[in-house]
Amino acid sequence: MSGDVKEDMLHDIVKILENIGFGKTVEKKTQPIMFNGGINYIPIHSQEYQSHMCILFPAISSDVPMREYYTYYIMSHLFGVGRNSRLNKVLREERGLVYNIQSHPIVFEEVGLFRILASTGKENLWDVHSAIMEVIESVKEVGITLDEFNRSKRVLKSEIIFLTENTIQRMFFFGQEELLGIHKSSDVDKILETIDAIDVWEVENTLKGIFDDIYSLTVTIPPQC
Repeated sequence: MSGDVKEDMLHDIVKILENIGFGKTVEKKTQPIMFNGGINYIPIHSQEYQSHMCILFPAISSDVPMREYYTYYIMSHLFGVGRNSRLNKVLREERGLVYNIQSHPIVFEEVGLFRILASTGKENLWDVHSAIMEVIESVKEVGITLDEFNRSKRVLKSEIIFLTENTIQRMFFFGQEELLGIHKSSDVDKILETIDAIDVWEVENTLKGIFDDIYSLTVTIPPQC
């Protein structure tokens, strides 16, 4: 819950929830989740002329300290979020290979993924793949600039502040983290202080740790391709 919630309202809600019956809980032993990678081509029946590429790398789960968690998000912003990201600058602005390119962190309780999405024409598919791999090798070997690093921190902090200013967005921000097991703190100031304290070398280490040799590649291609 978020907003101007009165105490008597909370009591009423608790009473309603207490009357909901519990189902049976069955404990299941699951095998450890393994990331094997691989390549998949999917013809799609669509009116659009774009082809789409998705690359997945194994990444962090929610079971990490808050500092490591937000280091991962700084890395994601730097690499593929927004027009100033490394991927957008190289593949869209400099080379004109994609209509759109972005990256997203996916974090769950037991597993995490780092996803790169690109939309392009059929003739550019493998050039896009090669260019993405070149960008990855560049950040692993050369590192990142302080300008990229500081900009990504500012953008991430701004997003968190804006999310928590709106009561509905604030509820989703903390509620989603709680439900997915990735909740780190309800204190926004503490989150911002944690982000401020992160050093550039931590982001570079995160980049090197995620971009390993194993990854999953999926390409969707319209029938005429």
